[in-house]
Amino acid sequence: MRRYRRHPDLSENEIAILNRLESELRLRGYARKTQKSYIGYCRRFLQWKREYHGTVNNDVRAHLEWLVVDRGVSRSAFNIAYSALSFHYAQVLKRPAQLEGLRRPRSGRQLPGSSVNEKCCVCWIRSAIRSTGS
Repeated sequence: MRRYRRHPDLSENEIAILNRLESELRLRGYARKTQKSYIGYCRRFLQWKREYHGTVNNDVRAHLEWLVVDRGVSRSAFNIAYSALSFHYAQVLKRPAQLEGLRRPRSGRQLPGSSVNEKCCVCWIRSAIRSTGS
């Protein structure tokens, strides 16, 4: 994993936060892809916070809402961002109160798959229509 020594979009304080996050993720044995995702989402959060909403009281909620409404991220991307920010605040910054009241989005309900009998009926009807020439 790379260390954020010099990054043009980050302040020294933000670089220190990301370095602490990276070392905490490594110490806990998170996978490299997870580390990369968490660091990426936290970096984008820090940039968003500085550029758009530096004075928002509940900045985590506002950022997650911005991801869903303005950026239109998928549910899985939202869950990664939520987990990354949750880990960042609870484990690195030691401020879990920032995430109180935040919930993950509801999982989408899928229609039940069609049964084998329904598929057979559809095939039978199609073949009957073809054989009549209609």
